[in-house]
Amino acid sequence: MIWVVTYNFGAVKAGPVIRFMRYASYFNKARLKVSFITIEKNKPKDEESPFYDVQGIRANSPAELNNKVLLKLSSTNLKPKAIIFLSLDFYSLFHLLYSRKHKVPLIYVSTMQFDIKNKAYGVKRNIFMRYILKYFYRLTFKQLDYIVSSSDELLEDFLKLKVPKSKLKTIYNGVDVEKFRPVNYNEKTKYRNQLGLPENSTIITFIGLYVERKGVDYLAMLWEKFTERYPQENLHLLLVGENALDVPENSHKFKKEWPIAKNKLEARQDVSFLPFQRNIEFVHYCSDFFIFPSRLEGMPNVLLEAMSSGLPILVNKFKGFSSAYGINGVHYLLLEENLEKDIQVLKSIIENKLLSSTLSVNVRKYTIDHFAIEKSIQDYLYLMK
Repeated sequence: MIWVVTYNFGAVKAGPVIRFMRYASYFNKARLKVSFITIEKNKPKDEESPFYDVQGIRANSPAELNNKVLLKLSSTNLKPKAIIFLSLDFYSLFHLLYSRKHKVPLIYVSTMQFDIKNKAYGVKRNIFMRYILKYFYRLTFKQLDYIVSSSDELLEDFLKLKVPKSKLKTIYNGVDVEKFRPVNYNEKTKYRNQLGLPENSTIITFIGLYVERKGVDYLAMLWEKFTERYPQENLHLLLVGENALDVPENSHKFKKEWPIAKNKLEARQDVSFLPFQRNIEFVHYCSDFFIFPSRLEGMPNVLLEAMSSGLPILVNKFKGFSSAYGINGVHYLLLEENLEKDIQVLKSIIENKLLSSTLSVNVRKYTIDHFAIEKSIQDYLYLMK
């Protein structure tokens, strides 16, 4: 048994949660069941496990959850082989301390750039709170056996906090390269009809929450300026996601302007919006290109899935960007959040068929070689020995 402590099981759009749901079946093949630990109030209303059949330890409050966890830890038969934390907070520290007492290996998976200033809303302006958080995290890190991140670049923040190098491990996020694959024309047409998308258009796809961090405001501007300068009848923008205006990371400016920009996009004939899809691979099957103007990430699932699907990719060099993704011009094209430059980059990838087909072949092969999900699972199993 492996326990995965997640900050919000109900936030099914949260990449790390989805990722470990997908990992569950692969751990099962190694005779390790995965159980998610969370609070009941975060459970989706319509279904217990929105994507996969996974077990869970749930409760109505942190206190009740802690009691359930302690009961399980006290039983030799129910003790997990390891506990993986997708988030660290004050109630996670409780699990850490008591798990340490029961000699269970503890692994924290850091999914983004770890910056104390960004760990709580308002911390940038609160020096005292920043000091408290730094003390809390240093205390927490001492209890961990390993801290895992998806790239070497993302581990640098932990070195600044004086975490021993021996505790730091890089494990690339894994993607199912059989599920996320290139498709032929007939398959593409089938899934476009299924999702109500235009059959004969060239579809450029974005997938992600509509938040400032994801760069959707910039994408709206880029699409407007590009289509004004280079009007094309068969070009279509597809956005897959949902609004999340209330998250603290959004600026007041974004909260005011994004609804207006989204309304303008919705009024256009060359733009479609879809909610998050249970079978997100179907969206990639429908797509011709993938665009990702995000400003801050770890190693996002959607980017790896687009790479595995062999889509020519336009990606911003976001904070947390890694050399692990390959080489600009060989495996993807970089955006700079500069309208004039990015308009030309978008034009080149659409019009230059040799460039787009070369990027497609290269990125598919690169993903199979570096990000196949089986490799990630083996790396985690090695840590649990």
